[in-house]
Amino acid sequence: MKPARSILDKNFRYTTAAGTDVAATFRRIRRELAEQQKSAQQEVTQKVRPIKKGAK
Repeated sequence: MKPARSILDKNFRYTTAAGTDVAATFRRIRRELAEQQKSAQQEVTQKVRPIKKGAK
């Protein structure tokens, strides 16, 4: 997810509601969330060790 920006930031560009592509925004957010979930899953996978079966 993009970090919040202040409207006083020189790089901030105002976009009117009419100029906003809502579908593109939702695609971007879904992609970012999927990337976050994937990285979180990889992190969990790296931390979890398989259970070794004891000798019987």
